[in-house]
Amino acid sequence: LLAPLGAAGYVLWVGHRTGGGPLGYLDVQAGWRNGFDGGYAFGRFVADKFTSFPSALAGLGLIAGVALVIWLYVIGVRQGQPLPLLAYSGVVTALALCASSYFGSKPRLLLPAFPLLLPLALALARARVSRSVLVVGVVAVASAIYGAFWLNGSGPP
Repeated sequence: LLAPLGAAGYVLWVGHRTGGGPLGYLDVQAGWRNGFDGGYAFGRFVADKFTSFPSALAGLGLIAGVALVIWLYVIGVRQGQPLPLLAYSGVVTALALCASSYFGSKPRLLLPAFPLLLPLALALARARVSRSVLVVGVVAVASAIYGAFWLNGSGPP
């Protein structure tokens, strides 16, 4: 009960601070060109990657990433995760993937969908310790390389 009240309070506070009234928060989001378009802008962004060969690899990576996110959600459903957890991760994922915001913010918007990682955590918990350490180590190094590369470059694909 407290979390939705906090979210509503924040939206009202932003509206008050910007002078836009109760819906002033939406004006701030519009200024950043954030909105909900059902994934149209994201789909167009991915499709634009297939105009040349090097960027087509990024497009394939994006499609594979979205497929992985959906697959992890389906695995969570099959594992019988609690309904509130499934609803939460489903809504967060839909909001992140269907927003018309800048693509570089999509990974950040997916961070709260951490319950999607529970099937992977369960698989790692069942694996031998040496294998779990190896997998987590490889993922940590790959994440560091990806972050360093895009931090010093033009941003995510």
